[in-house]
Amino acid sequence: MLGVLVLAQSATAQVCFDADVPIDVGLFALDLLSADLDGDGDTDLVATGQGVPGVSVLLNHGNNSFAPYAHYDAVYGTAGITSADLDADGDTDLAVASHGADVSVLLNHGNGTFGTDVQYAVGQNPTGITSADFDGDGDIDLATSADGSATVSVLLNQGQGSFAPHVQYAAGHEPTDVTSADLDGDGDVDLAVSNFFNPAAGFAGTVSVLLNQGNGTFAAPVFHVIGDWTSVAYYVTNADLNGDGRADLVALNDDQDYVAVLLNQGGGSSRPT
Repeated sequence: MLGVLVLAQSATAQVCFDADVPIDVGLFALDLLSADLDGDGDTDLVATGQGVPGVSVLLNHGNNSFAPYAHYDAVYGTAGITSADLDADGDTDLAVASHGADVSVLLNHGNGTFGTDVQYAVGQNPTGITSADFDGDGDIDLATSADGSATVSVLLNQGQGSFAPHVQYAAGHEPTDVTSADLDGDGDVDLAVSNFFNPAAGFAGTVSVLLNQGNGTFAAPVFHVIGDWTSVAYYVTNADLNGDGRADLVALNDDQDYVAVLLNQGGGSSRPT
């Protein structure tokens, strides 16, 4: 049975967990997120599936158990997924990257059920996806890495969850994932993209930083090499890891089985650790 595993935390130790509880999601699960989708205060789950056209939504019963998954069709071969209030109606919507050249937007009906997906063209073979207000207009926009076109595609929200045609920016060689944060501390949201490798860097994996120019357009990428020439950057995320108020970057080195931490030095520049 294909599924996700939920580990309930032990009541007697903060760092221990009970045995996993398998929950069927009905597809070859590839990515997973958690959010309150039905507005009841509980955290629900969403899984995407490689080779399966859609997403599985599992609503939380509130007692560490979940309802049977509800499947929603989307573009073929769903990969990365993000959640945000895309149509500004107060509930949490979904956006899913495909393995083709599309992003699917699924708007929440307000009770954790979703309408028919609306597809938007992006770069070839999108994988990772992130959501944030890139142009400062109060609406949540989307960006997706596309390893087939070596780009990141930005879709600006026109209001009510509809999006303008995508704008592509060079990212690196085979970009696999994307994350968003204010990396240079100027008040707008920038992008960081993990690149499978970069021939210009001796085939080492890289993370490219694309700084927001203040209006939802982005400057040329600045590359940060992770590991040596055999490294492969596969996923990237951000957090303030050293408590200095700046968003740092963490990339997964898939080939050498470690994560690379890039501490933000300010202005969107990083140093590896």
